[in-house]
Amino acid sequence: MKRTDGNADKGESGGRGSAFFKKNKKRKLLGGGGGGLSLEALAFGKNKPFATASQIRKQRELYQNAKKVQKYRKTLKHLAEEGHKFEPCIALTTSGAEVGETRGRVQVQSKLEKLRQQSEKKEEEEKLWTEKREAIARQQEARDKAQCERKDAQRKMRKKTQRGQPVMKHRIEHLLDTLQRQVAR
Repeated sequence: MKRTDGNADKGESGGRGSAFFKKNKKRKLLGGGGGGLSLEALAFGKNKPFATASQIRKQRELYQNAKKVQKYRKTLKHLAEEGHKFEPCIALTTSGAEVGETRGRVQVQSKLEKLRQQSEKKEEEEKLWTEKREAIARQQEARDKAQCERKDAQRKMRKKTQRGQPVMKHRIEHLLDTLQRQVAR
């Protein structure tokens, strides 16, 4: 039976009216109340900028360089406090006139140092490369030697007499070899 009040409209009724649906709609938009994320929350939830691996690497390198500079400055400060006179070849705080005076000498030194470092680096890489090749060659020789020994042992173990019996001489030698290897350890 329906209620027949004079002011019983749809919005003012005591039952489940439009207020309930408004709450549900709001809950769905906010993504709360279980049941996972709403489409709106999913679409607008990823607003953070994306950092690539190279950007992360550059940021880390920048941070490490800043740490090294800070440490260098602290050591200079401590040395100055102790009374040591230390003058770096490149001034940390330079004005425009000082930069023009020291620029040519510093650039020449840095170019020479860079060339020297590059040549040393190439020599080290060549040494490492030759050592690596030699190690690979030694490993390959050891593998080949072990493979030849295995094939020889298999050939000996497969030998049969005229009547089809295995040759016991080779089997006994194999057992003796394994025993001697175990004793040697």
